[in-house]
Amino acid sequence: MQHNCARNRAVMDEVREYAAERGIDILLLQEPYVSRGKLAGMPFTATVVLGVGPNDPSPPMAAIVVLTPGLDVTKLTQFCSIHTVVAELAGTSVILVSQYYQFRDETMPCRAQLTSLMTSVRDREMLVAADCNARSPLWGSPDTCRRGRLMKRVITDFNLVILNEGEQGATCHPRSGAGSHVDVTLCTQGLRSRLNHWRLHQFATLSDHAVITYELAFGRATGFQRALPKSYVLSKADWEGLKTEIADQLQSIPTDNPLIKADEVSRILRGAMDKHIPRTKNLGNRHRTGYHLGTMLAPLPPPWPQAKHCHRFCSNPLNSEHHSIRVQD
Repeated sequence: MQHNCARNRAVMDEVREYAAERGIDILLLQEPYVSRGKLAGMPFTATVVLGVGPNDPSPPMAAIVVLTPGLDVTKLTQFCSIHTVVAELAGTSVILVSQYYQFRDETMPCRAQLTSLMTSVRDREMLVAADCNARSPLWGSPDTCRRGRLMKRVITDFNLVILNEGEQGATCHPRSGAGSHVDVTLCTQGLRSRLNHWRLHQFATLSDHAVITYELAFGRATGFQRALPKSYVLSKADWEGLKTEIADQLQSIPTDNPLIKADEVSRILRGAMDKHIPRTKNLGNRHRTGYHLGTMLAPLPPPWPQAKHCHRFCSNPLNSEHHSIRVQD
């Protein structure tokens, strides 16, 4: 999951809940909210990777958060900075990158850092999640700018793949009302076949940026195993029903294409597990008294999702610090 949190404490809580409800494994964040050198709102079991230390006077502008227990990452410190975080997934040859390009900085130092990284680790596959604050038709923007041309040069030089699907809409809706395409997802050629279902989720949080999700598939040879989400109550599972459901559904897959077949198998497994394995009602560290405004409004048609932005930027002094509204049952 990729998201710019707008340095908002309430957004961090919403991100945690959104990820927990959807079984998200990894967060690639830009402009996270950091308090006393620690990323706010994340579960205590999460592995947090920041580009700077807790005593650094400048707050980090990017972060990588691993939510799934047993999934390890190694920080590549030599490539990290305030605006860039780089980590390698253990047991794989995949490197994760989260970047925030400061819009006031025309020199774009993050671009130089990405170039240095790509040059140094040509034998690895790479996934880059960036708020590049740049416009280019390559990722859906109707026009281009100098920063967009600089980013295009990096993409072209290293033959990177752009995952953005511009027809899904703008990735950012600022207070001015004009949507913009500034959040970009890139990957190396060798990783493209394993990245699927790039999706925009508008108004999922109080941030003016959309939530971006995608799936990264791993082969058996990588040694990666995804842990079963703890929200499933295995002691109450209907194993016979689960076995029968999966067997019946697998016979109905209409294609022999391995990529499409893998997606269908994943969908069948998730559906069968949700049907035959109950989930726990224990919310852990999440709020027990209700849901965030974003959770309640996201499924509704316009103009209800936009109401969150009215809440966020209204003149009420109680909301000047971006307090979150929760709805009681």
